[in-house]
Amino acid sequence: MIVDLHRFLAAEAPYWSELETMIEGLDRRVEHSLAVDEVKRLHYLYERASADLARLRQLPSEPRARVRLEALVARAYAEIHETRGRARGLAPLRWFLTTLPQTFRRHVRAFQLALAFTLVGACFGALVLYVDPEAKRVLLPYTHLG
Repeated sequence: MIVDLHRFLAAEAPYWSELETMIEGLDRRVEHSLAVDEVKRLHYLYERASADLARLRQLPSEPRARVRLEALVARAYAEIHETRGRARGLAPLRWFLTTLPQTFRRHVRAFQLALAFTLVGACFGALVLYVDPEAKRVLLPYTHLG
């Protein structure tokens, strides 16, 4: 429970400002990654600001501080839980050497089934042509295959 609101705000404001500065730095430098110590500090400041927000919500007074802190906690949450993937361009060599083999291995059963149907059909056609060479006109109705 907050006894002296003004003293509480004065004591916690530097932490909120530090958190805001860290978030603005991350917004400006998108490709910048934080060191482990910086991540720990960001997480600590986020938890502290969240706890302060919970305390402020109990009080009906000082809505400006509560609104500011809500926005700050929301921005910090978004920065912490954001996934910034590296932008990948067109990489045909990587696709050919990595993605294609992985996909083929993942679907090898379907390939084997399709290959089996193809071979059974080819063997059936060869057997029919061996047994009855005149069936070629029916099975392969192309005049140029003669």
